[in-house]
Amino acid sequence: MPIRRPLTWFQGQAEDYTLAIVDEVTGLPQDLTDVTSIAMYIKATAETPDDDEDVIVLSTANNGITITNAEAGLCAISAASSATEIAGIRWYRILAEPGPKLVLYGPLTVVDT
Repeated sequence: MPIRRPLTWFQGQAEDYTLAIVDEVTGLPQDLTDVTSIAMYIKATAETPDDDEDVIVLSTANNGITITNAEAGLCAISAASSATEIAGIRWYRILAEPGPKLVLYGPLTVVDT
């Protein structure tokens, strides 16, 4: 079951974020050993389609996400400063394959600096 987790980043700054993917019920790390890809979609609203031209995609395929410890459910997200150019509230969701399985979602606040 996916977990709703608000994130906060800072305007105009590249963000390196360590993410622990855990089971919502047990709180234990989700083993990512069999995961073939992870993608984070940063978009204007929850209703914005993932394939919208303005959606920013960070993934294992484009080196925006790296699984750093599969058994512990850890991955690193690297967002360029272009992902934080505009302050405000957006929406994100993180999907893991195979599936796709929604693992995290929620508001992403980019704080005006």
